[in-house]
Amino acid sequence: MSHSDFDLALQPMTIVYNPVGKFSDSIRRFQGIPTLERTPSGRLWAAFYGGGTGENLENFVLLLYSDNDGITWRKYLALDMPDAPVRAYDPCLWVAPDGRLFLFYAQTYCVNGEEGYNPTCDGRCGVWCITSSDPDCPNPAFTAPRRVANGVMMDKPTVTSDGTWLLPCAIWQFVRNYAIDLPEERFPNVYASTDNGETFSLIGRADHPQRFIDEHQIVQRLDGSLRMYIRCRAEYGIGIADSFDGGKTWENMRQAGIASPCSRFYIRRTASGKLLLVNHATGLDRKELTAYLSADDGETWEGGLLLDSRSGCSYPDGTEGPDGTFYVVHDYNRYGSGEVYVSRFTEEDVLAGKIVSEDSYLRRLVSCIGGNRYKPQA
Repeated sequence: MSHSDFDLALQPMTIVYNPVGKFSDSIRRFQGIPTLERTPSGRLWAAFYGGGTGENLENFVLLLYSDNDGITWRKYLALDMPDAPVRAYDPCLWVAPDGRLFLFYAQTYCVNGEEGYNPTCDGRCGVWCITSSDPDCPNPAFTAPRRVANGVMMDKPTVTSDGTWLLPCAIWQFVRNYAIDLPEERFPNVYASTDNGETFSLIGRADHPQRFIDEHQIVQRLDGSLRMYIRCRAEYGIGIADSFDGGKTWENMRQAGIASPCSRFYIRRTASGKLLLVNHATGLDRKELTAYLSADDGETWEGGLLLDSRSGCSYPDGTEGPDGTFYVVHDYNRYGSGEVYVSRFTEEDVLAGKIVSEDSYLRRLVSCIGGNRYKPQA
């Protein structure tokens, strides 16, 4: 095997509109790791990856949308590379300030056989994106895939007060036997764009000693500084680091005081100025997925709206509507029924610890393997 084989992962995925066949619910045997956005008309977009029996070369990304607040969903497109051992995975949806819908995703060469390399990750990976300038029309067109960075980006960009876009991309330190070794980039990295996404450049990185599949997220604090929240080992909880120069350097690496079972969480500044955190309540297992609010920049947390109590629920992502309503997606039993849900709730619901707002709901089904056989529970 030559190094040029790995460069197959530098080729763009195929966009398959109105996907059928192997993309059908009845055929997929694995799915999860979802992401969610809401466009100006109120259309909800969701994406996740699946295919095969787990995280392997058969993975592809699916993109769906709903025009009735998540009651029904249209499977709109898939991203796939059927003729090469390259998988698409870890999607991230984001509406840019100019209204464009970005679908970021990762792709990597998958090594099979006896080479001794990691079979699902080549070590360079790659963050790619497709975009639509009119995501609210009946059949939105998306641009051709474009590669923007090395690594994986599972969490949304942050737009700072000066208009800079910050992308949290990572090459995971814990993975061994990479076919392509980039030790200088094995960090929770920060890519930036100062031209509304025309170009991106690597500007900085953190190096938290307890990081693990970093999946980091960046929040601009009320004083203008940046705080990075980093997935760390379960016995440690969530880690944090601070930057006072726009993301170029990071310091004060320490515990956030938030327990976590070493799984992705979701944290975002809200329109009201608070922080919304969706995380596993106990920190001991991927269960009790719960939403909290902070009015003091993450020093303390209030409320506690339980979104899903079951073991095996995970990977929240979300967005906020213009009226302050939150939408959060998560998966459940990704290696079995492969259920993906969306919940809608308000700050009042979070603080009350239960649904008190008229239009709020929990666990409305987006997709599951085998069709809508798995119904949400109260």
